Amino acid sequence: MASSENDFPLNRALRRGLLIASQIINLEASIEENKNTNQLRRHEIGVSRARRFTDWHKRYMENHEYGKTAAKFLQKEWHELSKLEQCVVRNVVEKKLIARNPNHTFAEKRTFGEKIADKVAYFGGSWKFIIIFGCILLVWVFINSFVLVRYGDDFDPYPYILLNLFLSMLAALQAPVIMMSQNRQAIKDRHDAQHDYEVNLKAELEIANLHEKFDELSETKWVELIALQKAQIELLEKILNVKAVSN
Repeated sequence: MASSENDFPLNRALRRGLLIASQIINLEASIEENKNTNQLRRHEIGVSRARRFTDWHKRYMENHEYGKTAAKFLQKEWHELSKLEQCVVRNVVEKKLIARNPNHTFAEKRTFGEKIADKVAYFGGSWKFIIIFGCILLVWVFINSFVLVRYGDDFDPYPYILLNLFLSMLAALQAPVIMMSQNRQAIKDRHDAQHDYEVNLKAELEIANLHEKFDELSETKWVELIALQKAQIELLEKILNVKAVSN
């Protein structure tokens, strides 16, 4: 009994020691995990800040270069330019080509109905349509006025009311289809004019830039020529002085 009573506090102290040791181990593990998490967060924050700074610096340099080009050649601030002018200035600074075939790009965006409208408008405005339609009218009039009248079976006698009905329906259907094609053609003309303005503006800016470079080159060449002339004059003076001393 005495030994069991003495062992009971020992076991309780042992359990307390093990509990404290496990708590210390868990605390150290949580501290280490928090350290790793904090380091990871710091690393992610640093990477995101570096990316934001890189993007900001890139945008700043681009806008600064774009703004200088716009102020130099267009005499406008960057925010005063239209979207088209800003696009042209970007292409000039980045030395990109903007020439494209607007007919090809515009034709790719056509829907099935727009293609049918273009074909109807193209066929309706051709001599082929006029000749075919004129032949149909002549045949219709000839059959109802000269052929079927003899047998009393003319289905559309003069003044050809059924023919007028068909012509009215054809005109009512053909007119909006042709108008659809004309509207598309007007939109295409606006795109062509916009593209022409874009190309002309870029060409004008490139020519102005070339003139500026030629002016800078001519100025530097003149400075070099003047310096070379001065050196030649000094050399001639030295030669004359040497001859005068020798004489």
